[in-house]
Amino acid sequence: MLVYFALTYWLPMIANLLLGDKLVSSYRIYPLTAAAIAQLFGVYCLIVVLRTSGIPVLPSVRFSALRWPLQRIGSIYSRARTVVAVVALALAVVNFASGLTAYRYTSESISEVASPALLLMIIVNVLVMADLFYFMFVRSRDDRIAVGSRRYLENVLLSTALVVSASGIASMFRALVALFYSFAPNTFDRFLFVSRNHRALKRKAVALFAATALGVIFAVAWYSGQAIKVSSSADITTLLDDPERIVAGVASGESAYESFLYYLVERLSIYYYSLLFTVEASSDELHQGAALALPLEGFFYRVDFLLGRPFGTPKRDVASINQLNYQLLTVDPITSRAGSSPGLIASFNYAFAFPLNLLLCALYARWVSRKIDVGLRQGTALTLSWFGLLILHQFVEPLFQSPFDVLIMLDEHVLYVILLLSLLAAKSDQPTTTREIGVPVTSRLVLDPEPREAG
Repeated sequence: MLVYFALTYWLPMIANLLLGDKLVSSYRIYPLTAAAIAQLFGVYCLIVVLRTSGIPVLPSVRFSALRWPLQRIGSIYSRARTVVAVVALALAVVNFASGLTAYRYTSESISEVASPALLLMIIVNVLVMADLFYFMFVRSRDDRIAVGSRRYLENVLLSTALVVSASGIASMFRALVALFYSFAPNTFDRFLFVSRNHRALKRKAVALFAATALGVIFAVAWYSGQAIKVSSSADITTLLDDPERIVAGVASGESAYESFLYYLVERLSIYYYSLLFTVEASSDELHQGAALALPLEGFFYRVDFLLGRPFGTPKRDVASINQLNYQLLTVDPITSRAGSSPGLIASFNYAFAFPLNLLLCALYARWVSRKIDVGLRQGTALTLSWFGLLILHQFVEPLFQSPFDVLIMLDEHVLYVILLLSLLAAKSDQPTTTREIGVPVTSRLVLDPEPREAG
């Protein structure tokens, strides 16, 4: 939670205060007020108090009943994982060749495109992302994946499919991280989890290599993501002949480094801008009370569409809190189907009035962070490195982007959140065994029921 608040609120706040008028944004940037600062730090302090005190505000929810069906599903999926990997890669190649990987930036919605291959690719990609999240973060570090083994080759195929089918900078970044893990699982593990007993010099060496790898991954992801975005209105082959078109909207006027810095700060500040807006806006502007009905209406429309439109449910221009946030915050909205995630605090500001917004926001964050803690537990000898925290932030960010839009149900982000929480929650209810040295070791969850492979 400290990393999340630092990356999404505190650093953007400091950067916006320092850069001031040099930022040119497509969003309305409201001034920083005492109320916004109080809400930001108030929510964080409330989360800390709730976590450290262990006050049982809500009844504990256990998922023990789900353990057996989850393990059965995981066992079946494990045996079919090679087939899933091949199908995922084939779908990715087909959609890339058809130019459908840029679907997020086109004027047509998925229902208007009506491409079964695109819809299937989106669903399979969510499954693949949850799969690789399990292998990167949740599985025990004692379960080594040998180079050339079946698991190793499956991971390479699955991560390659994510790279080919990436639809933007964030998805490309996660796909490249997964690809790095797939080709070098043991090196990735050493970057991700570090021993508490390592000497300072060894930690610094690992941190230096991790920083270099992270910088390369980010650079490739940003350039590739920009190419995907621009390719929605241009042929990809012409972009390869003229790569300057990819960075045309970023580096202009000042030096390239300054321009990129301003661009990066503005792109990373969307949750911060949403917070400033929702603090100052009235309850009528935020549609408080009615905001929760938007994703439900979106759900009913999608169900009706999949059934062949028997009820003729009309499609709303705004069918999620993401879309509402985009329409209210953007200076000149381009299309009604675009959305912009409000982030954790602003989401609760849209749904509830003070003080329920602060209390429920903190309770939700405490619950999610507890599940993440238990899901990533690797015993007392290992802890996440700073590299691991940054990577983890990217893979669990959908849990905090717009929590109430999960009510849409039929959506790729919702499916990913459900799979993610299933993995984390199921592990949190699993019994642990103890080695002679006293280090707790959690048993395998669902995706890797085979005997351990030699590293």
